[in-house]
Amino acid sequence: MMPQDSEQTTKRWFRRQPKAEDRALTPDSIPPSMLISTDAGEENVSSSAALRMADVFACVHALVNAAVLCPIRCWRDTDAGRVPMTGGRGVELLRQPQPGMAQATLVARLVQHYALWGECFVGKIRDASGQIAQLEALDPARVVKRIDAGQPLYDYYAPLGPVFNDLTGRDVIHVLGMVDPATGIRGASPIAQCRDALGLASSLTTSASALWANSAVPQGVLTIPAGVNADDQLETLKTAWSKRHQGSENRGKVAVLTGDVKWQSVSMPLSDAEFVATRELSTREICRIFGVPPSIVNAQGGGSLTYSTVAQEAQGFYTLALAPIFRLIEDALSLDTDLFPVLLSGCSFDADELLRADVQTRYASYVEALGAGFLTVEEVRAKEGLGPLPKQDLKTPDAAPEVAAANAQTPTVDPAAVKVAQQLAVSTLRKG
Repeated sequence: MMPQDSEQTTKRWFRRQPKAEDRALTPDSIPPSMLISTDAGEENVSSSAALRMADVFACVHALVNAAVLCPIRCWRDTDAGRVPMTGGRGVELLRQPQPGMAQATLVARLVQHYALWGECFVGKIRDASGQIAQLEALDPARVVKRIDAGQPLYDYYAPLGPVFNDLTGRDVIHVLGMVDPATGIRGASPIAQCRDALGLASSLTTSASALWANSAVPQGVLTIPAGVNADDQLETLKTAWSKRHQGSENRGKVAVLTGDVKWQSVSMPLSDAEFVATRELSTREICRIFGVPPSIVNAQGGGSLTYSTVAQEAQGFYTLALAPIFRLIEDALSLDTDLFPVLLSGCSFDADELLRADVQTRYASYVEALGAGFLTVEEVRAKEGLGPLPKQDLKTPDAAPEVAAANAQTPTVDPAAVKVAQQLAVSTLRKG
């Protein structure tokens, strides 16, 4: 593990000695991704500014929350099939990337970075012996990538001040999907590529706040003729109106006015009413940018939803939005020889908890899997979070051969008995 001393910690990060930094942070020196302009009225739509938009936050939040439900499992391919890995440097680092940090925290940061930037970086922090001691999700806004002699090099501007230059693939794992056509070596950030749509969403939010803060449109106007004592008349109207109509118990009462007082209703202009529809369209557009179905973020998707369509959208959310991010992270980590030096080993996300079906559907699938023989009772119990069954107590010597012979026979499944057992299990769970 790394020592707490800041000077020693700086020297051991990435095993690179930082160079002296004397540049100023000006628009000419900082990465272009930190200065994004739009044509929709917002001059700077950075990742942090975009995350302050409710629709963007909801989409990224949905991706991150779903990702933390999918733990990373390490495995190794053998002649007998794929078997779980329980030890090794990669397994330990992915289980606890840093002291006090759980695996889910690292996954949440990587998915958040990828959702906002179209890429994410994993920094490998080494100890004095050169072994990887920690894994860190590096902020893409603080990473500068370039190609030198055909090899990628990275400069990392750490939050606490030091700058690490000329980092290589031995120091940084770059998870890259869709490529930014402007650079060819960085990820295609949704914030940068769709800055006009996000700028429009930000402008709509600002306009909505200004509409209700500045318009001050009343529900109606009371007018009295000229020449009367306006102050006395207004005070009388105010007292009578409040007494008759103020409060929840007086809601909906008929308004009665005496004298020459007239009431004129005031409604919202059609252009302001159409603003609401424009806002909903902007929400759906942002959902399309992040691949998140509108129903996932409780937005209107343009049609009514049934139980089956909600289930289909949840499956589509995983298949089209989450699974590609998972695959890119899995491949990048599995190909790193520092984490998985053994050939035919790697890691993958386990989405069973995220895609967990209802009890009746799960039990029906378990019955089919047990009957087909590609799942055992112990494997089914493990999927349900249950321990192994207690072993048979073979105290009587005469009974041991009979039990052994019964266990050696190929089990047969009676369909009628299976159906009765399934119905009994579902009924028991419902009563419980």
